[in-house]
Amino acid sequence: MQRSDGSVVGIGYGGDGGDGGDRKDIVLSILIPTYNESENIPQLLRSIRDGLHSLLKQLDAKAEIIIVDDDSPDGTADVAEGYSTSIRDEGRLSVKVLRRYGKRGLLSAVLDGLKTAQGSNVVVMDADLSHPPALIPVMLDELMHDRCDLVIASRYVDGGSVENWSMKRKALSISANMIARMILNLDVKDAVSGFFACKRWILEGIEFTTSGYKILLEVLVKVDNIRVKEIPYTFVNRCHGKSKFSTKIAIEYLRAVWLLYRYGRKRRRGERRGSVLFLSRAARFYTVGATGLLVNYGSASLASMLTNMHIATLVGILCSITSNFILNKLWTFEDTDLAVIYTLKQYSYYMGLSSVGGALQFLLTYLLNHIYGMQYNLALLIAIGLASTWNFLSNKKWTFKERIWG
Repeated sequence: MQRSDGSVVGIGYGGDGGDGGDRKDIVLSILIPTYNESENIPQLLRSIRDGLHSLLKQLDAKAEIIIVDDDSPDGTADVAEGYSTSIRDEGRLSVKVLRRYGKRGLLSAVLDGLKTAQGSNVVVMDADLSHPPALIPVMLDELMHDRCDLVIASRYVDGGSVENWSMKRKALSISANMIARMILNLDVKDAVSGFFACKRWILEGIEFTTSGYKILLEVLVKVDNIRVKEIPYTFVNRCHGKSKFSTKIAIEYLRAVWLLYRYGRKRRRGERRGSVLFLSRAARFYTVGATGLLVNYGSASLASMLTNMHIATLVGILCSITSNFILNKLWTFEDTDLAVIYTLKQYSYYMGLSSVGGALQFLLTYLLNHIYGMQYNLALLIAIGLASTWNFLSNKKWTFKERIWG
C-alpha cells in the first residue's frame, strides 16, 4: 500500500485471512505498534486470545489484532504472522500485520493501523507486556454496554500501581503526568497512559497535530463531552527488549504538551463569560499555590544540608514564591511577554503583594486566636483563606493587569 509521503506499508493477514469478516461483526480492533518486540509477541498474542475467548463467544462476535511494525530488524513482523494461525480461536480472532518501511513513530503507527481497522471499538496498547491483555475484556465490556466512550487503564487511580521501576523512572512518569494535568487542565489521574480503549468515532474525528508518544493527551484535549472512565492496573516493566524512552522522546512530549496548550488556549479565546474566566484563573492560581508547598519543602530540605535552619527556611520561601510567580505568569494568567525589565517589575510586585498576604495571615491568626479566643486551627484556616484570596485578587489586578472579574 503506497502512502502519500511515498513510503510503503506492506499488509499481511493471519487467522481468518481476507478482510476478517463483515465489519459489523468485528466489535474490537486492537492496535499494537511494534519495534523489535519479537520476544514478546508470542506471549502477547496468546494472552489476548485467552482473555477475549469467553467474551467473544458470549457476544458471538469477532475481534482483530493489528500489529503495525516499523521494519523491526529482529523480525517482529515475521514472528507475528507465524503465530497468527495458532491464535485464531475458532475464527473469532484474526491477526493483521502492517509492515512499514522505516521507523516512523507511534502516533503514525496507530493512525495507519486505524485506516485498516474494522472494529467499532479500538484498543491502543504496547507490545512489551507492560499492559496486561487480561484488562482488554473489561475495557470492551465498558464500551459495549455504553457506560463510557473512553476507558483509560490507569496506574494512578486507587488499585493501580507500577512494578520494577527505578525511582528515576517513577519520578519522570509522575512529573509528566502532573505537567499534562496542570497545563492542559485535564481531570483524569493518568493522562499519559499508553493503554486505553475508545469508540472508533473518537479517533476518526481528530486531526492529530503532535508527533509525541502520548496519543491519549490529544484525545482528551480535542474531543469534547465524552464520558471517560479510568480503571486500575499494575504496570509491569518489560522483561525482554529495550525501553523506547530517550531524551528525544522527552523533548517530543514537552513539545506536544505545548502545542496542545496553545490549541486549548486558542479555543478558549472565544469565551467571554466573566464567571468562567474568573473561576478558571482562580483554580489555576490555587493549584500553583499547592505546588509551591512542595517547592518550598524540597528546596528548604536541600538547603538545610548546606546551611543553618533559618537560612534554609528563607531559601524555601524564596524558591516557592519564584516558582509560583513563573507558573502564574505563564499558565494562570497566560502572559507570554518575557521582556527582562517588564518581568522583573512584575516579579517585584508579586513579591511585595505576597508579603502583604503573609503579614495579613499572621495578623488575622493572632487576632482570631488571641483576641477573640477562636481555636488555633480554625483561626489559621480562615486566615489562610482570606490571605490567599488577597494574593489572587491583588496579583490579578496589579501584577498581571487584569480586571478583577473576568
